Amino acid sequence: MPKKIITMLMAMAIVLSISFASISPAIADPNGKQEAIEKGVKWLVEQQNTTDGSWDTRRMVGKTGLAVLKLETHAVQKYKCSPFDPAYPYADNVTAGLNYLFAHACNTSIGTQTHDGSVDNPDTNGNGIGVYFVFGGCGWKYPRSYETGITLMAIAASTTPDRIVNVPGSPVNGQTYRHVAVDTMNYLA
Repeated sequence: MPKKIITMLMAMAIVLSISFASISPAIADPNGKQEAIEKGVKWLVEQQNTTDGSWDTRRMVGKTGLAVLKLETHAVQKYKCSPFDPAYPYADNVTAGLNYLFAHACNTSIGTQTHDGSVDNPDTNGNGIGVYFVFGGCGWKYPRSYETGITLMAIAASTTPDRIVNVPGSPVNGQTYRHVAVDTMNYLA
């Protein structure tokens, strides 16, 4: 499949995930589903590592991304607010989790690629940089697509594309969430 089609499909998936995150249930909760969700979210927050904002002790980037994603959709669906809104009780958890993820960002050079006789360039913003996320350092040879894809979902679900990454030492420090998301999508493409 040509790289441009893959890039477009990935961009559409991000837009759809943000759109679906804003859909709220329109019916009453006769079976206690909302209460169960609240208990689950509370439990999830209790599992967060207070020292660095991560979740668990293994594959922490992927698990942290999934936990942050749940807290973000919870803010949008139940509280009808940004995950960073001070009125959202878990805003600090979202911020700490995303900061953990951004601390595990890595830059890599990307450019024109040849595949099945076609030539494509996944670098949609022309900066020559792709961003991936991995636990273990940027030189780690561990497969990166799993954790990178999950982190991209968490960044997109933040609903704040113009928010600035504030994680000194991270290669994405000072960039907008949108910029990081585009470079991450370009890496995956």
